[in-house]
Formats: sequence, structure tokens, C-alpha cells
Amino acid sequence: MRLLSRLVFASLSFVLTVFASAETRLSMELDREYYLEKTQNNLYLKTTVYTDELPSQRERPPANIVFLVDRSGSMEGERLEALKRALQQALNQLSSHDRVSLVAFGSSIETLIAPIPLDQLQSPAATIANLGTDGGSDLFSGLKQAEAEIKKNATPQSFDRILLICDGPPNKGRRDKESFVELATSLAKSSISIAAFALGEDAPRDLLFRLVEPSAAPFYDLADPNQLTETLASELQTLNQAIGKGAVLEIKFDGSVDIVESIGRQADPNRRAITFRFEKLLANQELSTIVQATLRASGSFYSPSRIATARLSYQPIGSPETNAPIVIESSVEARFTPSSSHSFKSIATHVYQAVCEGEVADTVRESIEAFQQGNGKQALRDLKKLARSLRSVASDLPELQVQSALDQLTRTIDTIENASESTIEQRALFDTLFPSLNESPQ
Repeated sequence: MRLLSRLVFASLSFVLTVFASAETRLSMELDREYYLEKTQNNLYLKTTVYTDELPSQRERPPANIVFLVDRSGSMEGERLEALKRALQQALNQLSSHDRVSLVAFGSSIETLIAPIPLDQLQSPAATIANLGTDGGSDLFSGLKQAEAEIKKNATPQSFDRILLICDGPPNKGRRDKESFVELATSLAKSSISIAAFALGEDAPRDLLFRLVEPSAAPFYDLADPNQLTETLASELQTLNQAIGKGAVLEIKFDGSVDIVESIGRQADPNRRAITFRFEKLLANQELSTIVQATLRASGSFYSPSRIATARLSYQPIGSPETNAPIVIESSVEARFTPSSSHSFKSIATHVYQAVCEGEVADTVRESIEAFQQGNGKQALRDLKKLARSLRSVASDLPELQVQSALDQLTRTIDTIENASESTIEQRALFDTLFPSLNESPQ
């Protein structure tokens, strides 16, 4: 069980970024600019691989997407506004030749945007802006309408997916789970998948999970509706074309640094180096790693010290295997100060945000493993310990966004405390805790 270290003893440094090509770049960031002199510091290093967009998204087959959105009365207000923002951003992210449609379900069902290529849509922004609520929730009829729309453009080459956004259980039309499972299974056999986004605490998580299961599509549990824009964008990013394969990121540390562990992503570590492997790199992608280490500070304010170098190598897609791989290198330096206040004020909040998210992902996985092995008490201890740690860090850095994670932790703890091992949906629990957990570490 990992705990976030107290910030005074934890480790913003300047960012050194190397632009190796128009396609890929590499950056390294420390969690603070100044570390304490003549002491052992805890240090976090964030290394990020960025890939650019391809010159034309027409290099990939067109996607066939149906946005199936909840417009029941419970969506009124913040959730509806968040949905509108997310839909608009999603349309901006898709390629002009992708085929999209928008189906809204409430007491009635309506196709608001017909399934045509994106570049043929007229005033989609106005259609989205005028989306309003409509009483109850006939989810099953909404799915049937989405099925009809997506099949109009489905081909053996197309990527066919229904993106279902829902905040509450169906209260109109068919409501038996068997009918939903039968429909989802039928769609999966036609290579049509359903990805689900659960908004808020009343979303029908078990039902939505059963809908995504036949096609092994993602499930996203969003306590805060404002997470929808980013999460939907992340889901659509999977449409991007692969530009590299067999990527290896190796980070080597100076002799004054000892590696503790990788956070949030699997790696091969030893005392002085750590290696991350990615099966493939996608266009327009951002892959981050976090390494925790200890730094024995012997330098002074006036003598910055290089403490780590990174080397990324990968084989470009389409190049002969005999060609040399693309290699990108970068490094980062640390500075030191005798003032703990100076060190604390130099913290890079965005790096610490990534640390928190990684700690959450790791601890939740470990807790679920303990639960599945019959050790529910250990799972609860780890989850509660993590919640206390997040509150402690948030008190030091109020600008950190941890409330959503705390809300989800609380619901998960309540679920485990109130359910027996024979009744809880263990896999559903694992896959619905945090949106970030739906992407398996590569």
C-alpha cells in the first residue's frame, strides 16, 4: 500500500523538452524546482511522451459513431450543460469523413442529428445548444433507435460504436436486464460496441456494465459531470492511427538517486534505472509515467545537478523492420535550497496532481485484488488510508482536484461495507471505480 508522502519532504523543476521530430517529443518534469540541501528528499519525476496529429485523419478508416444521450428530467442543470460542452468538443475532435449521429432518449426518443459524414452536418452546434430535458427515461427504446441509426452506415471496415451517456435507471419502456443483455449481445455479434458513461451516483452502473461487457468496450464512472468532456475526448482518441510500435522508454538516474517505485503504470525497475514498454504509439497521444525516488542532496543553490536522463525508442509504423528505430533523448536537473519554505513554494501542482491520480489507480487495484482474494478488511483499510492521505495532501495544496476521487472512494467503501462477496459484482466494481482505471497500463 503506497501513501503520498508529506509535501515538506516530497520532492516544479524547469522542464527540458527535446523536439526530435514533427511527430514525437519527450518532456521531463520534477515535482518541485528546489530540494532541501544536505538531506534526503522524496522526489517524483513525470516523463511524458507526446505525439502530434497526422497531416490527415483520412489515413484511417471512417468511424461510425452514435451519441446516445440521456435527456430525462434528472439531467436538468449542470449535467445537461456538461453534456452539451462534451458533445461539442467531441465533434471538433472527429475527422470530417467520420459519420456521426445524435440520439436523445427521455420519455420520447428523437434522432437530433442524422447519421451522415461530419462535414455534411448543418449547424450541429445549434442542435446541441437546443438540447433540453424530456421527463422520464426510456433507455431501451433509445438503444433500439441507436441500433437503427448506426446500422445505416456500418461496413466491414468501419469502427461502429454507440457512446451511451446516462445519469439514471430507466423508468419507462422495457426495464428487464435480460432484454438489455440480449440487445447488447446481438450488437456485439454485428461488431457494434457500446461504451457507457455513468453520470452521478444514481446512474445504473450494473445495467450499464452489462451493456458494455459483450463487446468488451469501456465503462466510465463519472461522479463529476465536468469530467465528461475530458473522458469523452479520451475515448475518441482510440480512433487515432498508430504511428509507432515496440516503444521503450528507459529512465536512468544519477548515483545520488535511488528508485522507489513506478506509480500508476507497470514498469521494470532496478536501483538506478526503470523501463516502461508501450505496445504502440498513437497519433495525437499523451503518455505519462511517474517515478518515485529518493534524492540524497549534496549540491547547493548555485550548482544545478543533472539527476536523470530519458531515452525513448520505437519503430515507425510502415517502416521496414531493418530500419533503425527512432530515438529521442532528454534530461532534467535539480536545484537545492536550505529553505524548506522555498522548497515548498516551488512545488509543481500539475505534477503532484498526476502523482495523486497514479496513487489512486494503484491503491484501488491492490484493494480490489485483496477483496477478490477474500480479504475485505484489508481492502477497506487500504481505501480508507488512501482517503486520509488525499485529504492530507489537499490540505497542503488546496488547488489539487481530489474531491471527485474522494467522493468515489466513499461510495466504494460504502459498497464493500454493505455487500457480501457473494452478491457484489466484483468485476463491475473494479471497472467502475475511476475513469482512469479503464485504460490498462501498457
